[in-house]
Amino acid sequence: MTITPVRDLGPLLRSLPRHRPVVLLLILECSIAMAILCNVVAIITDSTDRLRTATGLDEDRIAIVQNIAVIGSGNSGTIGNGLLALRALPFVEEAAFGPTPFAASTAPIRTSADQIDPIAEPYIYFGSQGLSRTLSLKIVAGTMLSDEMLPDIEQALASNGVVQLPALITRSLAERLYPAGDALGKNIYTQVWGSYKASMRVVGIVADFRSDITDSRGDVEAIIAESSFTNQAIGGLYLIRGRSPVTPEQMGNFATTLSMHMPGFVQEPPKSIEQLRKTYFAGEAARSNILKAILLVVVSSTALGIFGLTHFWVLGRKPYIGIRRALGARRLDITSYFMTENLLISMIGIALGVVTSIMLNRVLAAYFEVAPLGGALLATSAFIIVFTCQLAALLPALKVSYIEPSLIGKAS
Repeated sequence: MTITPVRDLGPLLRSLPRHRPVVLLLILECSIAMAILCNVVAIITDSTDRLRTATGLDEDRIAIVQNIAVIGSGNSGTIGNGLLALRALPFVEEAAFGPTPFAASTAPIRTSADQIDPIAEPYIYFGSQGLSRTLSLKIVAGTMLSDEMLPDIEQALASNGVVQLPALITRSLAERLYPAGDALGKNIYTQVWGSYKASMRVVGIVADFRSDITDSRGDVEAIIAESSFTNQAIGGLYLIRGRSPVTPEQMGNFATTLSMHMPGFVQEPPKSIEQLRKTYFAGEAARSNILKAILLVVVSSTALGIFGLTHFWVLGRKPYIGIRRALGARRLDITSYFMTENLLISMIGIALGVVTSIMLNRVLAAYFEVAPLGGALLATSAFIIVFTCQLAALLPALKVSYIEPSLIGKAS
């Protein structure tokens, strides 16, 4: 007589309650591993997507350097001379003073001077002439900023918002402020450099670009305004747009040239926006690597735990296996029996793990803005756990399948 236990699950299901402690431990281990796996993978995936998300600008063609004034230094040089010298370099297409993505700050914005509550808090790009050209913004409506329309910086700041600055806004901000599509020519009210009130007239709308990568709608909402800078000695970010991707040697020339024309300033090492983005996310990249290591430990410990429990459980049933072998069960029958048994237990654990995963995800989402779990992630995680469980149970199942019927008397 040949016994094929996989074809009839009744005896198998009836036998599980007799081994309740081991079965419950295996189910619990599978469910916990499933919950951890799903949510850690969700966090890693979200972090990886953020790291790979570009700003939409020509990141490798725009270099920046932080120019810091030395207190008490004479003959410090002026921003006008510094920009002229930078533009004279053969590999430079444009240069400007002002913020860049990952270095711009936000400010409240209103559509009327007497409005109390702001409509949004976009990123403010306020800098020298040529800032929009250096960033190479793409106009979609209206006109670009030109040097002829810019007021002097000292006049603009001293006016306390009376002088209107021409400005560009991103398409997403235009749609938010003016859903009817009539943003051009409108006045908006905000502040620059933290405390200076500014009245801006929208002369153009540019394609969206990212000032930060937080997955919020505000990432692509920005205002770009320029003023005429001449003989001011101002520290801050200086930008250079290369005619081609900027090389390290060119960035070194950038810093040297700026130092020669602004000797009262010291410069931090220049870097491209691409490098700035990688530096900005360096901490998040490190956390992702740590989570990957944790994930490896979780999957490995799950496999080892299941292997240990299954090995102990299976070897404890040698008499039963010997009897079945004596009744005609083949080695394949014995192996398939224990593999099927393990599969049923792991599937129960997976079902419990799905519920646990979703509950844990909701808690994490409430406190840490973790993305919700998708069906594909749950299915993939379930497959990984089931595969790990089956792999861990295979060796004990194969080992006991070699028990000979002659061992019945010795084992009983």
